[in-house]
Amino acid sequence: MCGLCQTTCPDVFYVPEKMVVLENADLSQVEKIEAAATGCPVSVIALEYDHSTRRDNVE
Repeated sequence: MCGLCQTTCPDVFYVPEKMVVLENADLSQVEKIEAAATGCPVSVIALEYDHSTRRDNVE
């Protein structure tokens, strides 16, 4: 893991050895979360907007 998501949105992501979403993360930071997802060089972060379990950021 590179830690870019933690650098982009540290209130949501933490990367010790593998990326985790912090407990009680502020998920209202949509723009930062989207930036972390689109900037992830290994496509680890999946965005889901409608609780469908479908990855909305897959191209």
